[in-house]
Amino acid sequence: MFAGKEPSHSWHERRVAGKHQRRVFSILILLALIAILALSIYVLFRGMAFFGPGYGWLDRLFAILLICGELYIFIHAMAYFVSTIKATTRYDVTGDTVFISSVTPFVAVVIASFNEDPAVLEDTIVSAVTMDYWHKKVYVVDDSTDERLRAGIHDLALRYECAYVRRDNRRGYKAGAINDLLKTLGEKYI
Repeated sequence: MFAGKEPSHSWHERRVAGKHQRRVFSILILLALIAILALSIYVLFRGMAFFGPGYGWLDRLFAILLICGELYIFIHAMAYFVSTIKATTRYDVTGDTVFISSVTPFVAVVIASFNEDPAVLEDTIVSAVTMDYWHKKVYVVDDSTDERLRAGIHDLALRYECAYVRRDNRRGYKAGAINDLLKTLGEKYI
């Protein structure tokens, strides 16, 4: 259903990118080792301060809990750092995805309205019309009883090249309008 474009990178560009990634990875490993060394020194001195003379058993218990909490935070910070680095350096960027028109199904985008201000409805219509999908048709189903609003919505549908469907009965309200339209649609997906 999709055909990916092959990236057009020359051999030299791939080689330079590979060297750059290896250098960045080496620097990150060095930074991680420095962070682990700094943490070890921190825990050592923190432990010596907490477990020196003059503290009771309750103080020592809370000191252990504090050190465990600090280690927990540090380990999660390191895991976040590693995940971020992996996400930015290890994954290849995929090529643009191209829809193949012969297998892309037609889709109906249905917008139901009842006495809605055309200015409010315009954002919805613009969003539907500008979707990144080629085989679509936008339908505006209008049950408005106010002629001024009905004319404004009809003008919007004409301006954005949408199909305008008007019902005279209010059976089923907005859902009924959509159900009545479904009986006449030729698109496979809604």
